[in-house]
Amino acid sequence: MANKLRYVASLSTAIGGSSASGIPPTNTEYFIASKHGEGTTCYLQWKTPSHTTINGYILVSTAGVMIRRSTSDYPATEGDGNFVLNTTDLEGTYEDTGLTAGQEYYYSIFPYSDHGVYNRDITGHAHVTAKGYVLYGIKIE
Repeated sequence: MANKLRYVASLSTAIGGSSASGIPPTNTEYFIASKHGEGTTCYLQWKTPSHTTINGYILVSTAGVMIRRSTSDYPATEGDGNFVLNTTDLEGTYEDTGLTAGQEYYYSIFPYSDHGVYNRDITGHAHVTAKGYVLYGIKIE
């Protein structure tokens, strides 16, 4: 049991956290950003486990996810960059609209526990460049 407690303490330190105390939820299973439409929309897709477990014991429940974006680097915490979405949907999709064509966007997803502790692990990142349509053609006379 002592080894499990040491693991939990190191997990809490390694993944991050927030001003709330407790164990952050486990990492997001996947987080994908892809350009969509005319280049001013980014399609986001994610899946986050509902519980963090060790040997079948639930350590923490995931209450939701927050998604943030930046044009300079991946947001490192739930307060960095620009707010995109806060949802209790642990698996879902979202269209981030109103983006500038040609601009690079860096997204981070932060799962949070039912006690308000955020997971700040670096695996929850996605990147996309919003590109507009380029029309190629020939002139027929």
